Parts: sequence; structure tokens; C-alpha cells
Amino acid sequence: MTPDDRTLHYFRTVYATGSIRAAARQLGMAPSAVSRKVAELERRLGASLLERSARGIRPTEAGDLLSWVIRLSALGLGCGWRR
Repeated sequence: MTPDDRTLHYFRTVYATGSIRAAARQLGMAPSAVSRKVAELERRLGASLLERSARGIRPTEAGDLLSWVIRLSALGLGCGWRR
């Protein structure tokens, strides 16, 4: 099952801002809603995308890879997810 564009956008915003709280502010959402969406994405993909700690978040290798794939897709260089 492929993730929808909106969920990928939420993840990319968290990735770009480095913070669920900052991403939520930018997206106009509650931090808990953004966190739930990212956790749902992780479950669907079967991979941890972010390391969470008291100091914030840090992308995992899988998170870095997904961010790269999303950027390629945005440039029209996608990997065939939508075929």
C-alpha cells in the first residue's frame, strides 16, 4: 500500500523543519496530529523514519532515503510508486 501525497508532505515538513512542533505550526495542525500521521506512515512502510528523543527528532537512514525519494518525485524523477 502506497502512502498518500498528503502524508508524505507531512513527513517532508517534519524532516525539513527538524521538529514536529515546527512542522505542525507550518501545516496549521496540532503537533499530536502530525505525530500520529508520521507514526502511521512508519507503520505502513514498516520502518522507523525518525529517532525521537527529549531533544527532538533526527531522521533515520530510512527517513533520509524517503525524503530523497519524495524530492525526486517532486522533480518528476520518481521511482515508479504510482505505476
